[in-house]
Formats: sequence, structure tokens, C-alpha cells
Amino acid sequence: MITSIKVHTQLAAAGVIIANLSQRLPQAVTNARLAALDPKSINDRPVAEDAGIRSKGGHSDPTCDQALSEIGYDERVFELFEANLDTLKLCLTNLIQFSDQWAPNAGVRIRCHGGRTVDEWSDPTCGNWAELTASGNMRGDGLCSSCRKRRDRWERKRAEVA
Repeated sequence: MITSIKVHTQLAAAGVIIANLSQRLPQAVTNARLAALDPKSINDRPVAEDAGIRSKGGHSDPTCDQALSEIGYDERVFELFEANLDTLKLCLTNLIQFSDQWAPNAGVRIRCHGGRTVDEWSDPTCGNWAELTASGNMRGDGLCSSCRKRRDRWERKRAEVA
């Protein structure tokens, strides 16, 4: 079960890891790019062997096989790296949204959530600031005054019809 102490400990550890990675990853990407330009520097790639049975320049020439394997290896490494960065971005976005919903920062202004629903009352073009309560906290629904009125009218009409 998740507890606040466990969350605090894991986030603190993740923060230290992210801080360290933010200093090391740019250099790692540079080194990987340089290694990709010099294929001899990566020695764990499969090497095509020629037993003298292939013609030079033919479709089974080992030079071509080796060149294609190097391109595939490099692309896989960087595609995996980019996928991991996208996953990290998604994880951080989800955690921020969870925090905004359940523990909004006092006085922090966000844009109206009125365009993020698929209900009939929503306005996808709304760019107003969400209303704050008298104490400076964001209201629980994250709506501006016009979207809140539009939603309330829509809910009243639904209640009348039902």
C-alpha cells in the first residue's frame, strides 16, 4: 500500500537520480553520436564474414551487410533512448496532473478545464484562467466562471428533462 512517507522517499530518490542524469545524459548522447560516426569504436556489433563465396558488389556482399547492421544498431539505440525519454515525460505529466487534482498549489493559476471534457456544455476554445476560492486555492472543478455557469445550466436542463 502506498503511504505518504513511501511516496516522499521515492520522489526524493528519483529527484537525486534525475539531477545526476541531467548532467550525465547530454555527454552520453554526444559520445554515442561520436561512436556512431566511427563504427570501429563499437566492437560488439556482428561482423559479416566472407568465405570467398560472395561476389564483390553483389547483393550478398559482406560490406553491405555490415553497413546495414551498423545503421540498424545505431537507430535502435537512439530510438530506445527517445522512447525512454517519452516514457519519463509521460510519467511526470501524469504525476503532475494527479498532484494538481488532489493537492493544488495555493494561489497557482491554471487554465480552465472546460475544454477538456466531451460533454455538450464544454468549450474547447476556452482559454480563461480557472477561478480561485476566497482562500486563494483553485476550485475543485478547475473551471472559469463562464464554463461553470454553462455546466450548471446544462445540468439543470438535464435534471428538468429527467
